[in-house]
Parts: sequence; structure tokens; C-alpha cells
Amino acid sequence: MGADKAFLTVGDVPLIDRVLAATRAVCDKTIIITNTPDTFTYLDVELFTDIHPGFGSLGGLHTGMFHARTDTVFVLGCDMPFIEPKLMEYIISIRGDADIAVPVLGRYYEPLFSAYSRTVIAEVERTIEAGRRQIVSFFPRMRLRAVSEWELRAIDPELDSIMNINTPGDLIRAEEIAKRREEDRQ
Repeated sequence: MGADKAFLTVGDVPLIDRVLAATRAVCDKTIIITNTPDTFTYLDVELFTDIHPGFGSLGGLHTGMFHARTDTVFVLGCDMPFIEPKLMEYIISIRGDADIAVPVLGRYYEPLFSAYSRTVIAEVERTIEAGRRQIVSFFPRMRLRAVSEWELRAIDPELDSIMNINTPGDLIRAEEIAKRREEDRQ
């Protein structure tokens, strides 16, 4: 995208502000994992840099779990403009004794909209030590609670919560959704 996605705006609101509004509605504590902490200091949240730089989201997951103080850690990307807090609450509530409650759309996991047991940190560390970078690479060794599409749609019919911004086209689509939502409120 050519810029820090956290500061892209949708409906004139930076993505990071949208994500924080959702997390603050659900979570007792929110932390941000970033390798540019100075850009986030105004947000009044704890900031941590990657313990294992160069491992992307997997490294961020590890760092977040390392610093978390709760048994369940809900992991989100910073580029998700339409997070539904009730969907976060649902995913957290159904984790039960599974290691991870993860949405599954088609054949694909959504690891950056999932509830993790903090105990998976050892498996994340093994994955990093093996040089792997994909979060899902350790999933086969975990007890997963797959969250089906119909479960997701029961709370978020359009699955807007799962949307993330990876391309200029995604940003245009997000603006259209924000406009539609604003019109629906009027």
C-alpha cells in the first residue's frame, strides 16, 4: 500500500482508531505490536516491538502472547475497518478448551481475527525456530475450534469484520461499505 496501513482512513477515521474502538469495547487491555512505536505513542496503549523481527504476523503473535496478561489473547490486524465487537465476544466465548478459536471461510483460516490460548506460545516459538513465517503453519499441532461461516454470518451477515485492507481496491471497497453504513444509519 506504500504507507503504514494503520493510518489509512476509511470514512475519515484512521484504521487503527477503528480497531482500537472495537477492542476497547470487548477487551480489558489492548496492546499494539509495532516496529515503529513512536508513531503510536499518542494512542495511550502499551506498545511492544517484535522479539523476533522479520517473522511478520507470526512474530507479532509471539510478541503479543509474550506480553499478554490473560489466558485468552484475541489477535487482530491493524487494517480491519469494520470489526464487530459482538463477533469478537462470540469467538472468545466459544474457545473453551481449544487452543485457538479461528474463523474458517472456505478452506482458509482467518488467523488475524482469532482467539488464542496463551499456552500456544511454545508452539509459536518452535515454528519461529524452524524458520517458518506463516501463522497457520503450527495450526495442525493445535486443538482448533473452527468458527464456521454460518456462525460468523449470524452476527455479521456481510462478514465485514473479516475484511482487511491489502490493496488500493480494498480501500475503495471499504470506503463504499463505510458510505453504505452511514446511509443506513440515516
